[in-house]
Amino acid sequence: MTTAFQNTSKGEGAGVKSSALVAVSEAKERLIADLRKVRPFPDGTLIRWKMLGSNQVTYTFAAMFVAGSWYSTAQGNNPMVNPKMSHQTFLNLIASNPLGIFDLEIASDFEKIDL
Repeated sequence: MTTAFQNTSKGEGAGVKSSALVAVSEAKERLIADLRKVRPFPDGTLIRWKMLGSNQVTYTFAAMFVAGSWYSTAQGNNPMVNPKMSHQTFLNLIASNPLGIFDLEIASDFEKIDL
């Protein structure tokens, strides 16, 4: 059985990559490059930051990056930080620094906890 991913012919050109295989490989590479643009962090990336609220109280938030979105510890009634944000929305939040975002940290190590 011959598929677009295999060249099983025995005749002339055997062992040479078919144009279908090259096209699939190129498409795969473009897709991977596009995904890297959309998902610049690996799934499971954890961050935390502090934000000065309008009531002058400092809040600490955390978020995890999964499947192109940030899932945060914010409550649903927070006007600035949503429980789920697209990567672009999160970048806009950090870049605009609306309520004094500071101490932005990314988790780089985990410590095992024996239960």
